[in-house]
Amino acid sequence: EVGTTPVAGSMGNGKVFTLDPLVSSGNPTLSPGSSTLGNFTSTVTLKNLYGYGVLKGTYVDVVTDQCGESYGAYSDSNDFRFDHGDERFAEVMNYYYGDKYRSDLVVSSALYPSGSFLMIANCDVDDNAYYSQGYDSSGNLVDFVCIGRSTSYPTTTSFSDDGEVMMHELQHGTTGNAYSS
Repeated sequence: EVGTTPVAGSMGNGKVFTLDPLVSSGNPTLSPGSSTLGNFTSTVTLKNLYGYGVLKGTYVDVVTDQCGESYGAYSDSNDFRFDHGDERFAEVMNYYYGDKYRSDLVVSSALYPSGSFLMIANCDVDDNAYYSQGYDSSGNLVDFVCIGRSTSYPTTTSFSDDGEVMMHELQHGTTGNAYSS
């Protein structure tokens, strides 16, 4: 089964936008509907992977609604350099920025919640992203963020295209866990 047996190491590669396509392009008039968005990606190192060939790691676990909340991106060599038009690009964005944000919390001794955080890329919600809690099949409380798609630009834009959106939603999870039971 995908995601249960180590096939690769704890680091990999992925394509992402540096925060968002507008910042990456340096063009303040770039439209979210532009067919050139994919020209502004960068290759980054993905850290803290468990090595299962999916985007599951120490601080975040990324699934996609495109596959019924299961893993979409798979690579037995941890090579997650997908083009922007590929649905798996959103998963890589979620992993990279989720892991980056939560790794920074570890450095500052402020990782809340302490376990891995579930991130749902391509979430089945229009024009929104949100943080919430739910229960898994074993009855355990699970913190998660749902990162939806744009209805204005459904073929070109996901809320996952903007790293600030993901970090914003993760901040809700951090403050909720740090200041309330």
